[in-house]
Amino acid sequence: MKRVYTLKGLDCPNCSAKIEKEVGELDGVHSSSVNLMKQTLTVSISPNIASTIDVAKATKAIVMQNIVIALGIKSIFLILGAMGIAGMWEAVFGDVGVTIIAVLNAMRILKK
Repeated sequence: MKRVYTLKGLDCPNCSAKIEKEVGELDGVHSSSVNLMKQTLTVSISPNIASTIDVAKATKAIVMQNIVIALGIKSIFLILGAMGIAGMWEAVFGDVGVTIIAVLNAMRILKK
């Protein structure tokens, strides 16, 4: 998998050689090359690293979903409790329910 990055303001050949060398030594990077004329850095990444990045992005999305779900449900129970509609047992049930929903939602990452 190849990725191209823009390097604005790069006009030093020594700097580009250092960047090329340092990026090329990173884990999972097959090769890196800097084009001074286009001011770009082209990086060839191992497929394993690319899939790891995809899994990390999916994990972040699921974490954000869990946060939104948890805050939403807890807010509802907080409002219902303040209005006297929901008692302590409903709040406990809501809290345990949020935990179960979050765990089940997080298990989706196992499919990646």
